[in-house]
Amino acid sequence: MVKVRTLLGMVALALTLSAAQAATLVDTDFSKGSTGWVLDQAENNAARLLDPKTAGVTQVLALTQNTGGQTGIAWSQLKQKVDSFSFIVDMRIRWEPTDPDGNEVNECPADGAALIYAPVEPDAVGGGGGGVGLTGGAIETFTAFVVNTWRGAGNGSDEERESCKTNTKFETFEFFVATPTYGDYERPQDGVVRTPDDGGSKINQVNPPSGMRIVNGGFYRYQWNVDGVNNTMAVYVTGLEDSNKQFQKVKVIEAKFDPAKVKLTNFEGRWGMSAATGGAVQHTEIARARIDSPMIDPL
Repeated sequence: MVKVRTLLGMVALALTLSAAQAATLVDTDFSKGSTGWVLDQAENNAARLLDPKTAGVTQVLALTQNTGGQTGIAWSQLKQKVDSFSFIVDMRIRWEPTDPDGNEVNECPADGAALIYAPVEPDAVGGGGGGVGLTGGAIETFTAFVVNTWRGAGNGSDEERESCKTNTKFETFEFFVATPTYGDYERPQDGVVRTPDDGGSKINQVNPPSGMRIVNGGFYRYQWNVDGVNNTMAVYVTGLEDSNKQFQKVKVIEAKFDPAKVKLTNFEGRWGMSAATGGAVQHTEIARARIDSPMIDPL
């Protein structure tokens, strides 16, 4: 009897460990299609598959296409409640000083891109411009990581933020967590950095490490790890091209949140990728997107 109980205990332990192992929920190579993602339900959605006509890349998910007034968003078909996850996206942001007709555009790019986890339907879309497709619309509760490219929402002094041709203060990473009772939906353009206690946008906003150029810097892998049990988040960045491969699994931002104020994954959510432009523009291009749960070590 003792041996039987011991055997049953070992089986139960093995099942528990197996259940805790990470599973890849979605893994999409956009050069082969958009399986796993919804692109066309949001009204006036700029997101589309296209050939960027750049060397070595045949097709990407383009959230914005260097045109003003665009909002692009793609939601996962999967909607699921998880304790933790890794959302891994290979993305590049390009900016051209002229539009397709050869007209000069703003001297700086904008506005940015976001990785999102939110309890929404696949037609949900936020506002354009500084809202990066996330705020100012139907998305009221969300946990997000933002790559900001708009000088007005960057770090540093007014002069530094305006001088995007001579410095990279306009390129920043931030967390954005909001609910109807926690945080502010606005993304202020005043250089203020918020804390997890404040909630809202620009939480722990930082510039990239020295030498890590985001705009026109090539493809990077962004791995956003969200731990809903310990209420923490972190992002790791890896360069995928010869010009940026010196950056490997670099932790660029992290935060811990008070569970009495907000819980990061306490809902059944979809994963989303969004980007937006306003008067200033950028290309936002995704080569691959992957979701694992529970979260995994940096790839």
